[in-house]
Amino acid sequence: MSTRADDIQVLLAGSAAIHERIKGEYAASLKKKETSDLRLDVKHMLETLRSVLDYLAHDIRETHCTSADPKARFYFPILPDRTKFEDYMKRWFPDLASTCADLWRYLESVQPYHAGYGWLTEFKRVNNESKHDRLVGQERREKLGGTRITTPGVGSISWVPGVRFSRGISVMGAPIDPKSQLPIPRPGQVVERIVWVDFTFEGTQISVQQLLDSAQKGIAKIATEGRRWL
Repeated sequence: MSTRADDIQVLLAGSAAIHERIKGEYAASLKKKETSDLRLDVKHMLETLRSVLDYLAHDIRETHCTSADPKARFYFPILPDRTKFEDYMKRWFPDLASTCADLWRYLESVQPYHAGYGWLTEFKRVNNESKHDRLVGQERREKLGGTRITTPGVGSISWVPGVRFSRGISVMGAPIDPKSQLPIPRPGQVVERIVWVDFTFEGTQISVQQLLDSAQKGIAKIATEGRRWL
């Protein structure tokens, strides 16, 4: 008979497979404006990872919170500050602070108000919208990443947006046009405008790929570490 620990591993393997498929689809669609074909995969991955946290929460509660009302609704804690964390933990995981203080402290340490876990706020927001409202759309965003000049056999030099050159400046022997701020290449040289392409959740600045990368890695870590006390 399988346990929740087994189920968590199955879910993580499933989300990892979806993640790889999404990354491949994004790579193939960088030149497209329409990304609606990815929404269902993104939704499934988010919900699968949320299930991992929910399964972990159930095991924590059943193992260490025997006085909890079995009919009360609860979730894996993802709270915006320490005060709310303490408040909800008393409701969702009564007595955990005394029955397993190390686990209580661990859960507090992985909250989104701590460095390295801010992605959990975005994960919770997008997951809730995806689950309860509709498939969350994505938008293709382009951002100027800088300029690069390459001289074959020598190498290349690049610089970020915002760098301004005055008249009379040259880079790799190519004079900079003060109006366009682009090098005027010599024969054989190549000048490129670097464009970063990303997909963001509709109506937000949240990068789909960055969030999914963080969630896959971060939730696998939480699921593994959180089970040390179960």
